[in-house]
Amino acid sequence: MFHDKEDEDAEREVSAKEQVFKIIIIGDSGVGKTCLAHRFSTGKFPERTEATIGVDFWERSLTINGSSVRLQIWDTAGQERFRKSMVVHYYRNVSAVIFMYDITREGSFRALETWLQEYDHYGLTEIDGEGCSVPKLMIGNKCDLIHERTINSNEARKFADLHNMPMWEISTKNDEELETIESIFITLAHKLLQVWDTAGQERFRSVTQSYYHNADGVIVTYDITNRKSFDNLQQHWLDDVHRFTSKKVLMYMVGNKRDLSQEREVDSGSAQMIAEQENCIAMETSAKEADNVENLFMSLATQLKRNVKNVEGNETKDNPTADENGTTGVNLGGHSICARGPLSCCRV
Repeated sequence: MFHDKEDEDAEREVSAKEQVFKIIIIGDSGVGKTCLAHRFSTGKFPERTEATIGVDFWERSLTINGSSVRLQIWDTAGQERFRKSMVVHYYRNVSAVIFMYDITREGSFRALETWLQEYDHYGLTEIDGEGCSVPKLMIGNKCDLIHERTINSNEARKFADLHNMPMWEISTKNDEELETIESIFITLAHKLLQVWDTAGQERFRSVTQSYYHNADGVIVTYDITNRKSFDNLQQHWLDDVHRFTSKKVLMYMVGNKRDLSQEREVDSGSAQMIAEQENCIAMETSAKEADNVENLFMSLATQLKRNVKNVEGNETKDNPTADENGTTGVNLGGHSICARGPLSCCRV
């Protein structure tokens, strides 16, 4: 099929906005890992399956709350002889893990302990040393063979609860189960988006020191309609700035979404007080309406340039952004941007 340049550009733009999550399915050979991946990716039960050697790879794109998400499903080998050379690759950059067993084979359920030990071994339990782990869930397969069940639901659920995993029992073979299978992956996608947007930042705080390395300026942002984002700014992000940057770093504290001022949960006075305590410049913006955004970066650039001149002239003081009156500000085309007063910088 012929695609013109505009089509290709549009496809690249969509792809660039798509968040990709790697999900691996782990369990003994024959529990139905390939069938689960195939059923979710194609909507069909595979007519014929063979034991996976190494890894099989499946993909499916979803739209979750307006966000484009691509789930990469890694169907891993359950036989030890096929895993030794590949196991490290399974766990690299993994976003979530599905532990799977066969409800008609007690051994496959008991083996979950070993699979969980492998999960722990590759560092997926304590990502940041603060108890944040890669999301995991447990699936019991082959409910179409309920008369051959050897593991009852109550025992399986207790095990899942013990290891802090949600649990489902399904039959990948039955077409009636497709909706349940879809709901499992959609629920997981919601969870992964939540981790990406909030907890994910917390999870990766252990590597944020590299982000701050040699930083000259830092913009710390909160949502004026979300009090928790402002509280987290005080409890976490400002501490990180102080911990990982030099005392001379230029810091801005920016409240976004002032286009939703009628939904405000953080008043200007509180923000101004914190800004003064932290020796930073307070501003409010609306990224959606491009309101005060240019002023923010013009101010930052101008202040950084001033700091460089101060350093070159060996005139740097404890507060490199303060003028002779102790006021932190800069003149931008006749507009005075100042950190003193009731967020006057936000009303430019």
